[in-house]
Amino acid sequence: LCDAYFHANILEKSMEDLFSKDDYRVDRKGLPSFESLIGESGEFLLLRTIESNEFEIMKQKMTAMKPTLNNLSVRTPEKLLHKWLFAVLNWVDRFGDALLEPFQPDATMLNKIHLSMEDAKLIIDEGHELFSNISDVSRKHLLKLRVSVFVRNGTGRISIKKCKGGLNHSVGGTVLWWLAFCYNSLRNDMATTLHWSKRAKSLLAKSASISNLLALTGLHKEAEEFLMVAPDEGDIMTKIVETLNENSMPVDEKLLVKGGEAENKPVFIHNLFQKRA
Repeated sequence: LCDAYFHANILEKSMEDLFSKDDYRVDRKGLPSFESLIGESGEFLLLRTIESNEFEIMKQKMTAMKPTLNNLSVRTPEKLLHKWLFAVLNWVDRFGDALLEPFQPDATMLNKIHLSMEDAKLIIDEGHELFSNISDVSRKHLLKLRVSVFVRNGTGRISIKKCKGGLNHSVGGTVLWWLAFCYNSLRNDMATTLHWSKRAKSLLAKSASISNLLALTGLHKEAEEFLMVAPDEGDIMTKIVETLNENSMPVDEKLLVKGGEAENKPVFIHNLFQKRA
């Protein structure tokens, strides 16, 4: 019993160190103003998360707790929380492993890091399962550490809040904060792709008028810049390029002149869950 108490005390202090201490190595920038894995300057925000100092520090601290866990024979709130946090980190690793490298620039595919629709759905489902089914014991222990984790009814968005009296720059709180952002962003990016696909299929079914060809040119440009999740129908991009080539319309942003749908700005679906700033 004394041995169990000794190891439980070590684990408790380790969790407090993870969530209840500010760390000068933590990136202190706030979250982006809207939820997408593609940043305002075109940067890929999942990589910003999993390659950050705080993410690496958290993985190291979680690994360092394992010997104590192995010597702790009783279930404690800290032990259950560690198990859940470790599952979350494994989920993020699978998120990163699912990324596809850019295709060669042939004007028919997404020429940037992206996810397949199938993988995106699996990652979203797994993330929802993890955050929705966090045990009451772990949820309450996080609240004790001044971090709130919950899934919003209706929208399904994951919300991580730093409670009153909590720290803004702890390693654990910051990592969970960014992981929730990445999950919510992937959901929005998938919705953007579904909406883009619907518009593309509608235009491809219409006659090859100048206004429709200009609109298709605009959609091609949107896909290159704004789609993080590849469309289910992998040949949509090919069909768009073939249609433009058949009608002597080069895939060029200079064609985005006034008239018809072509003058519309790219449509984001981020306001499906929140208003875009």
